[in-house]
Amino acid sequence: MLLNVALVGLGRWGPNHARNVSASTSANLGAAADTSQEPLDIIRAGASRIVEVTDHEVAAAMRILFADTHNIAEGAGAAAFAAHKQEALENRKIGVILSGGNVDSEVFRAVLGGRTPTP
Repeated sequence: MLLNVALVGLGRWGPNHARNVSASTSANLGAAADTSQEPLDIIRAGASRIVEVTDHEVAAAMRILFADTHNIAEGAGAAAFAAHKQEALENRKIGVILSGGNVDSEVFRAVLGGRTPTP
């Protein structure tokens, strides 16, 4: 089974994520974009659906990932997991790229304390 993948909000590690997915024999990188409007429009034109998550859902995902796996996820890394929780895909096999290098210690402290940091 070939998995179709779209990467959005690539950030610092985006080129590495895109290269890894592109090199996979079981995944097809259908689209990749940062958060600027034009690339997002291209993805919207070809994606079967796009899931939007709130800051609260991302913060909750960061807490769950830390509690369950003891891994620190930055917001962008936790967003895909938040979408997974929102879509109730628990009975499906999924892959989530978990990144954490860009979370500030004060932000993570606030998240673990149950708060949702504001930009």
